[in-house]
Amino acid sequence: MRNFLLILFTCLGFSSISQNRYLVVFTDKIETNFDAVSYFDTAALKSFKMQGLPAYDWYDLPVNSSYIEALSPFVDSLRFDLRWFNGVVVYGTADQMDVIKEFSFIKEIITLGNSGVILSNKKEKDFDADLKNDFKVFDWQLETMGGSYFKKRNIDGTGIRVCVLDVGFPDVDTDPITRHLFNNGNYIEGYDFIRDKPLRFKGFKHGKQVLSFIAGKIDTHRVGLATNIELLLARTEWMLTEKPYEEEVWVKALEWAHKKGARLVNSSLGYSGKSHSHEELDGKTTLTSRAGNLAAKKGMLVINSAGNEGIDEWKRIAFPADADSVLAVGGISEYDGIKLDFSSFGPSKDLRIKPNVCALGRVYILNKNEFEIIDGTSFSAPLITGFAACVLQLNPTLKPFDLLDTL
Repeated sequence: MRNFLLILFTCLGFSSISQNRYLVVFTDKIETNFDAVSYFDTAALKSFKMQGLPAYDWYDLPVNSSYIEALSPFVDSLRFDLRWFNGVVVYGTADQMDVIKEFSFIKEIITLGNSGVILSNKKEKDFDADLKNDFKVFDWQLETMGGSYFKKRNIDGTGIRVCVLDVGFPDVDTDPITRHLFNNGNYIEGYDFIRDKPLRFKGFKHGKQVLSFIAGKIDTHRVGLATNIELLLARTEWMLTEKPYEEEVWVKALEWAHKKGARLVNSSLGYSGKSHSHEELDGKTTLTSRAGNLAAKKGMLVINSAGNEGIDEWKRIAFPADADSVLAVGGISEYDGIKLDFSSFGPSKDLRIKPNVCALGRVYILNKNEFEIIDGTSFSAPLITGFAACVLQLNPTLKPFDLLDTL
């Protein structure tokens, strides 16, 4: 039984103006009788040992169920618990929060804001005729990252478990570019955190495109560098519309990826918008940024799109790309290697260089036997994730901080 994963969809469309989402953080956890072997995937335990990390730490311990039960009658509904933050996401009113904040076991109550997803699917129909039906364009894209080095040495991400957080993965099991992962047994598991159900290969194609640039291949041509990774898929977004709960869903999926043994997480997603300000871009304020930093300490590197808001009102990188221990990826032109105008600007609020690295942000993809050009740092990030998986295969004991520095 998932700990109080009570996703009440009837509550998501509420009309009460005063109702909001809150993370209720508790004072302590029960620190006995935790069995890491039964909780973690064997791949996770192997990863911890390889990196010299403990089998578990305080953050992995479950949230105290008695606290959740005591809290439940005083709020409108519960969403789910977050182990890493020792709390539970609830729906309720400010008056209800005023009541429960007096409970002795409540440390703090954090108001959760709105969020948005970075998605870009710009299509350009005019491109050089000699590229049509020529899969060598994929070789060229990867050669901008030294792809032939890995290919000549048969480095393809073998043994590296990667989780992709995204909006949907339609037909990834049958698509010519990604089906090899399923035919060859590389797919481990998937979960839909929006619907609280096992993942179905449906929905918006953004996630399938992202996966292509990590691990795709067609014929002998790699579309992504890491064609033999172990794959986890997590749906964390609700199509193209913004939903107010996506950030905490992202954190919940990150905890799941860690539990399942991911070494890398690709997040071609970002959060900004009206509920956030540039003042928060310090790498340690938002839930997603704090979770991204913690993931690195726990042996898992998050690789995140910098954002597509360089020409929008926000302009800056989006969360969690601001986090110190998250590898933020910007987008550059295929012609001259210069920053694309839409790629979001750094630095972080505390003047750390962001993005950390860049890759092509305008790329070719095959869609129903026709080439398309698509734009976005959503596609820069997975190119780097595939690269990182190959680097990890060469150096499997690298901890996230060392891997980030190496990249």
